[in-house]
Amino acid sequence: MKPFKLCYVRHNILYFTDNFEKQWGDDWDDAPYEHNAGEPYEWEDDWTPEQNRKHGHAHIRYIAYVNGYGICEPKRNRPYSVEAINKSAAAWLYHETAGGLYAGATLEEAGKWLTVAGALWGELTIAGVPEY
Repeated sequence: MKPFKLCYVRHNILYFTDNFEKQWGDDWDDAPYEHNAGEPYEWEDDWTPEQNRKHGHAHIRYIAYVNGYGICEPKRNRPYSVEAINKSAAAWLYHETAGGLYAGATLEEAGKWLTVAGALWGELTIAGVPEY
């Protein structure tokens, strides 16, 4: 089983994919990402596995954090697209103590980073992800 890797952040939700190299979403090549990009494409059960992988659809897992004082989302990565951030042009999140949390981080690495950053966090089920 492939590890889930960080591919997108929106508000306090971190999105992890099992298809990092091909993961995509609406307008992921447009900057600034926070005004253009949509959530990652998810697995379509009525497609074949090959169709899903080819089109960047993947199984997605989520982590949410709260009480993340000092965690900045858009300031350092504001000029970038999701595509650029996922190629390490900037960190998805930054904290003075924890440093940067970059695309490709695993669920375990992100959990450790959030702990060092002083945030309370937990993994969400699909039903737990809010609509924005």
